[in-house]
Amino acid sequence: MRLPSSYTSYMLGIDRALEATWLLIVVLVPLAALGRTYGEWSSVVGSFELPKIALLRSLVGLMAALSLAKWAIEANFTVGPPSVDSGSWLRPYLWPSLIYKWSRVEPFRWLFLAAGLFLVSVLLSTALSGALSTSLWGDIPGQDSYSAYTVVAYVALFGIIAVNLRTTSQVWRLLGAVVLVGTAVGGYSIFQNFGLDFLNLLEPAGGSRSSSTLGNSQFAAALLLMTIPVSLAVAALSLRSRWKSAEFWPQTAAWSVVLAIQLLGIVYTFSRGPWLGTLFALAVFLLLAAIFAGRQAAVRSVLVLVFASVLTAIVLWLPSELSLRQASGTFDPVAGTGTVRGTVDRAASAAGEVTGGSGAGGLASRARIWDGSLDLMVNRPWFGFDDDGAAPLRQLVGYGPELFRPTYLLISPPADSSALPNEVAQAHNYFIHQGVELGFLGFVTSISIFVTLFLVGGIGLYQRRREWSRLQTLLLVCILAAMAGRVLGQLVSVARVSDLMLEWVLLAIFAALPFIGGAAGPRRLYRVQAPVVGWSNGLLSALRWGYRPAVVLVIAGLLVALTLEKNVNYLRAAYQADKAALAFRDGREEEALSSLSTALSLAPDVSTYHLQLAAISPTLNEGNVDRRVRSEQALLRSQEWVGQRPYDLRARLALAEATFSFATATRDSGLLGRAVEMYRETAELVPNSYPLLNLSAQVSITADKPEMALEPLQRSLAITGQQNKRSVPALQLKGTAIHHLGRSDEALEVLDLAVELNPEFDLSYIHRGNVLADLSRLELAQADFGKAASLNPENADARYGLGTVEYRMELYETAIQTLTEAIALDPSRWDAFNNRGLAHARLGQLDQALDDFSASIALDPLFAPAHNNLGFTQRDLGRLEDALSSLDEAVRLDPDLSMAYYNRALTHSLLGQDSAAQADADRARELGVDVSGLVEVFRRARENP
Repeated sequence: MRLPSSYTSYMLGIDRALEATWLLIVVLVPLAALGRTYGEWSSVVGSFELPKIALLRSLVGLMAALSLAKWAIEANFTVGPPSVDSGSWLRPYLWPSLIYKWSRVEPFRWLFLAAGLFLVSVLLSTALSGALSTSLWGDIPGQDSYSAYTVVAYVALFGIIAVNLRTTSQVWRLLGAVVLVGTAVGGYSIFQNFGLDFLNLLEPAGGSRSSSTLGNSQFAAALLLMTIPVSLAVAALSLRSRWKSAEFWPQTAAWSVVLAIQLLGIVYTFSRGPWLGTLFALAVFLLLAAIFAGRQAAVRSVLVLVFASVLTAIVLWLPSELSLRQASGTFDPVAGTGTVRGTVDRAASAAGEVTGGSGAGGLASRARIWDGSLDLMVNRPWFGFDDDGAAPLRQLVGYGPELFRPTYLLISPPADSSALPNEVAQAHNYFIHQGVELGFLGFVTSISIFVTLFLVGGIGLYQRRREWSRLQTLLLVCILAAMAGRVLGQLVSVARVSDLMLEWVLLAIFAALPFIGGAAGPRRLYRVQAPVVGWSNGLLSALRWGYRPAVVLVIAGLLVALTLEKNVNYLRAAYQADKAALAFRDGREEEALSSLSTALSLAPDVSTYHLQLAAISPTLNEGNVDRRVRSEQALLRSQEWVGQRPYDLRARLALAEATFSFATATRDSGLLGRAVEMYRETAELVPNSYPLLNLSAQVSITADKPEMALEPLQRSLAITGQQNKRSVPALQLKGTAIHHLGRSDEALEVLDLAVELNPEFDLSYIHRGNVLADLSRLELAQADFGKAASLNPENADARYGLGTVEYRMELYETAIQTLTEAIALDPSRWDAFNNRGLAHARLGQLDQALDDFSASIALDPLFAPAHNNLGFTQRDLGRLEDALSSLDEAVRLDPDLSMAYYNRALTHSLLGQDSAAQADADRARELGVDVSGLVEVFRRARENP
């Protein structure tokens, strides 16, 4: 039956739109990059990954909408694959047999099954994830390559291309796009190596390893690993002329240049895993081509590869005087840059990392990551503060996509000093990474994709070597070789969006190979529906025709909303964050805060925006926003952040800090206890981080809960040991905690050990000085604080402690000078203002004392002693009503502040308010104050009303 012309035109238009879209994906995703500044406040590679992810997911969404439209149009003309009754697919119990029959027709379809099972493992792991939002959208949403949303985009791209790639012209255009992007990436890598980074994309800036447009040298190399075999295959396919013909050698030279550009590009990335993968892929390609593609294809492949290798060697042998790096003036001249000598030197340096280096790129470091990742796969530890509802299934389904970073911290080795350890975001082995995040199912299904590819491809290569066209055979050889190199490279490397996209495109070409070249194109897989007969059949046909457009409209609307919310908005947020960074550098803090707040409203789940906002907010409005308001704002922001990222270390730490700050600003004892618990929970995120354990203990001591500090300190000392410098911070805190528990002699022994282990550490003297001061051993405390101040002249705590001891020793003028130095170092020290005011009062300098107490209250309005001190100073200055108001506030803030009652009794007496004075005196007596002197005061007040 002949198809209507409208149907043909519609289908042709959709087919062309689909092809144009996947070509755009292949070309634009690897090349897309924002300016470097867009990653400044987004993430390390935000300016690179963000546009790539947005383009991939948005364009795949467009392809999905076009495919749905095609499905709706086909409803009135086709009934599905001719071998299967479409109604059978509505009965799930028939699916196993239907899938078996469907795949048996063509073994290459097994790859669809492998990809489908992998997608199922991703979705199942996402559904059972401990952090659903993270697994669904990404650890850094909009920039991550393994989130469920992004994986769905990969698999959809694979399926749509595999189903619609049917003609040789389509294949040639797709291969051309791959060659084009490989040449562009390789070419820009060469420019970067010679200092011509005209787009300012080298990462890191001023680095020695080319990263092209990918943001990382490994990412660029992983892409080129696959484009190089494809380019070699396309070259062999294109060279159809006889070698004696006039056009053969210019064509060979052109293809040799194209391949040499990519070879040089991957050389200048200095990425060892992709280097080995590329060599292996080329060897496999030449071997398979010689066996299955015929002598002509093999010889021409070797010819192009030899010429390209010679060109590569010539460029590497160029003398350093010809270096464009020197000519451009953009970098300082480096001897040997761009030459074989320079390349070998840099490669040797990289090899040193492989054999024993401890750096991030060393094989020893990666072996530690693999060992830890295997521990995660087998033992499946979980966060101590949380119950894992899916614990029995963790080994099967994993932690969830994009949860490698937080879960690896559970077994990460102890950090040397920083409270925040370096977070490992990748297992540096693709399959192990999948095993951690997706469990046994993900590990097996990710491997099964490649096993299926090699098994089916190898059998097909042998069985169909005579019936397939030259194009199909050489493409199969190319894909098998590229994937072999890809697997080898990914055993020690990292996969990101561009190379993963290209991997799925090559898998799609593989799945489509048996169907390429049919004259009927895509429509040959369908048969035309028979004419509708009878009103009942017509009604059923109308219903079928009617519901499909409705489904298409609904799903298309959802895709548009998803694209705007999870792709476009992230780009808009990056633009706002870039504006904020620029404004902040220019000193326009309010504008920076406004732009960053807008970025957060567009992308509330991006952690780096929360971090930047937390960093810049305290610098704003210091003069007109009090501490309580600032801490409350920080608390609300961090609560939202943790709600988005429940297992993010920095989010949890920010929430603990904000809760503690707000609790101290409001003197909320219940909230202070919750802050202590939050710090303990934060330490549970990284059990081997002794700095975080020490921080948890420090907060417990500050919150007057010293008994809660001992357990984390014991764990900290178990990690560091008792007799080395790393244990000194824990010993300091342990001594302070024991002192607060009333065991002062034991505390001094512990602190003496801390000083002995590191005599140059100022904090040890401060901790010991505090204990000695509490024991009224003031001369020894003075010596310790003085030693700390000499070791670290910038430490305000040392100056404050010294000034306070000097005040207690009645060295008031010296105390004023020392406390003034402490305030200069830290103008936010309300306690230093208060103590300096006391020293001024002792010297009779009441106006200066009044100013200091007022400054202390301005910094901390809830500090009751400052209100008491202000009150008695106002009283001594004769401002009795003001004094009474200040003392009322002191009593309101701290109903147990005995001296406030004493001073208010005196004030009431001077105002002739005898009954109120007597009541305050009685209350002061109850709180332990000797009020015998007040009797004489009251008598004189009665005699001289």
